[in-house]
Amino acid sequence: MLPTSALQSAAVLFFAVSSVVGGHTQEPSAADQTAPAIEPRAVAERIAALLEADYLEAEMGKAYAARMREQAARGAYDGLAGAALADRLTLDLLAVKDDMHLRVRFGGPMMRPMSGPVVPGGSGPVRNTNLPPPAAPLLMRAAPAIEQAGWIAPGIAYIRFNEFPPDPAVTEAVRVFLRDHVNAATLIFDLRTNRGGGPAQMDVIFPMLFSKPTRLVGMATRSGKGRPGPAGPNLRTVEGAPGSVKEYWATPDAASPLQRARVFVLTSPATGSAGEMFAAALKWSGRATLIGAPTAGANHFGSMEALGGGLTMFVPVGRTFNPADGKDWEGDGIAPDVAVAPEQALAVALVRAGLPEVQAASLADQYRPNLPMTRPPAIGPR
Repeated sequence: MLPTSALQSAAVLFFAVSSVVGGHTQEPSAADQTAPAIEPRAVAERIAALLEADYLEAEMGKAYAARMREQAARGAYDGLAGAALADRLTLDLLAVKDDMHLRVRFGGPMMRPMSGPVVPGGSGPVRNTNLPPPAAPLLMRAAPAIEQAGWIAPGIAYIRFNEFPPDPAVTEAVRVFLRDHVNAATLIFDLRTNRGGGPAQMDVIFPMLFSKPTRLVGMATRSGKGRPGPAGPNLRTVEGAPGSVKEYWATPDAASPLQRARVFVLTSPATGSAGEMFAAALKWSGRATLIGAPTAGANHFGSMEALGGGLTMFVPVGRTFNPADGKDWEGDGIAPDVAVAPEQALAVALVRAGLPEVQAASLADQYRPNLPMTRPPAIGPR
């Protein structure tokens, strides 16, 4: 867990961790979970001040702040601590408006340490000694970032991303996967269990898929307020736009056979945050066909704040949108091009890639994700 000063200065993200356009949820450390109790009214006031100053919509930030102060004055949080306090604060925020990223969290029941990258070709945390190790052990979810990556059938490459973590070793594993499957006729990205992350792996994938520079998404932060906007090698500032507006572009590194590959992206209600950005970028650009169910609807990006007492809160400071019409997917999710139950999405993609239905169904069973393909709950373990 980053110290408070580092959290405050961290670049924007989704769900909560690294720099830029997306972020995955990094839970409080063991030290945070055993931190001295903090006065609940002080926590409520800190939340109010943060949202009033930095929330992407100024008026909504004021409304959230007013709710926190009103409830604290009524004694709604007195005597609460830990998960009980986090849940009550979250429910009061959701009573104003359900921003899918705005959550108060305590502890990390769904997180566990995992050392080393997961490399193409297996479903577990396989160590590849040719890849650089992470700078430090990461807190990751109950499954590795990458699962079952490899040839699923002749000419068809498959990779499941459970998250897009800020881990150089995972990014390098993606480079290896793309290099080893560069002649794939069909490429399937399974994001049905992807809860978010950062742009590191996208920065590697997108240049391999596009044959010319392509504008993918826009990103806007609150005008005159808030934290620094997103930064990264593939972001371009839009001059003259109100507030801070940038566009995320795919710039081809070199000619790649994958620029001609057919691309499918599998989605579900569990596909959230940076996973949704990945899907939106490929859908809006016309580069991929989305198959499955509408995504979670977690659009807003921001950064994680330590509140004390083992509590943290994600502060949404901006939104990602379609440059063509200015619309985002907050609350609504991204609609697939081919709507089917998430459990059937892979089989449908494989049939479209040319496999017989019986073979496609058998492979879909073998590659069925272990993590849930349903929208995560607003409170409690996720």
